[in-house]
Amino acid sequence: MKSAFILVSLWLTIHSLASADTNSIGGPPPQVPGRRVEQDLAKWDTNHNGRLDAAEGEALRQERLPQRQAETEARIKAAAEARQLDELGKRTSRVSPLLFPRYDLNTNGVIDVDEWNAYRRDVERISAEKRRMRLATNGTTLEPIQSTSTNR
Repeated sequence: MKSAFILVSLWLTIHSLASADTNSIGGPPPQVPGRRVEQDLAKWDTNHNGRLDAAEGEALRQERLPQRQAETEARIKAAAEARQLDELGKRTSRVSPLLFPRYDLNTNGVIDVDEWNAYRRDVERISAEKRRMRLATNGTTLEPIQSTSTNR
């Protein structure tokens, strides 16, 4: 019984090792993704030596430059839009849900810059009124602070 178990285990091990270099459909293993320059090399390899010399490399860079610039500009634009959306989200989350309809004048569901400025003015006005009321109940008045420092 033990010998049958050992034989089956040995057969399974050998079979799995033999099939390790093929994929599930029996072909060669898939290629590891990487940088492949040879595909377009003939286009710029004007002397057909299989390598790009300095002039051929420069021709390649010049041809791909507009595409890279467009990709960079697209990434910059996407990052700016993401920052604006993030700022919109932050402004919107800071306004109380009870006050939101009052300040969302264009009813687009977010607090835009003009709406945010109106909200901030109201908050500052209310805070100043509360400060004055608190100081009035304490018998203190608001007076400007004068600097006694001689250093300029």
